[in-house]
Amino acid sequence: MKPQLSIDMETANAIALASMKDWRKYLIKENKDLKKKFPLPDHLAHDFASNTKYIQALDIIIEAYE
Repeated sequence: MKPQLSIDMETANAIALASMKDWRKYLIKENKDLKKKFPLPDHLAHDFASNTKYIQALDIIIEAYE
């Protein structure tokens, strides 16, 4: 089956980059909010650590896209 909608690679990359930047911004805000609640319960400490890892990974990927 043929795709009914297609976009060029440049547009697809721009959409992906914008999405990653938005996600990174959200994670930074979430971690800032979590810092206000220290000491954190275990489940929130896990979220904070996971967010930090995602932010670091997104920094690398975003740099490659730009």
